[in-house]
Amino acid sequence: MMINRRSSNGSEGGFGLLELIIVLSIITTLSAVAVPKYAASLARYRADAAAGRIKAELTTARRTARITGKSLTVNLPDYKDLISESPYRAVIVSADFDGNDKVIFDIYGAPDSGGTVVVQVGNVRRTVVLEAETGRAAVKD
Repeated sequence: MMINRRSSNGSEGGFGLLELIIVLSIITTLSAVAVPKYAASLARYRADAAAGRIKAELTTARRTARITGKSLTVNLPDYKDLISESPYRAVIVSADFDGNDKVIFDIYGAPDSGGTVVVQVGNVRRTVVLEAETGRAAVKD
């Protein structure tokens, strides 16, 4: 049994070449707009996540020093490999704690100095600030 694909006016069913070209051009135009926005959004997400990870590591070190009653050193170059991999894919642009790239929390959880860590993904930068007085870490844009 064969199915007749002719419409009532006698033309063949399906899409013509012109219709396919129009659909493809619409898809291409939408992709050209959506892909850069998605990439920028992904870079912001990754920068926020990497900065949040550094903040969490500093907070954990502070709490661990207080709980154990032992001083604890956080050496930021040790975290370069951690945040360079998925899901972050970020780089530490700078880590400055009064001229050092490390911070030492004493037995009370107080840092030897305040400072900043700058992480970057693409064109997006986030700064983690460690307060010298309180030892609290926060992420700034």
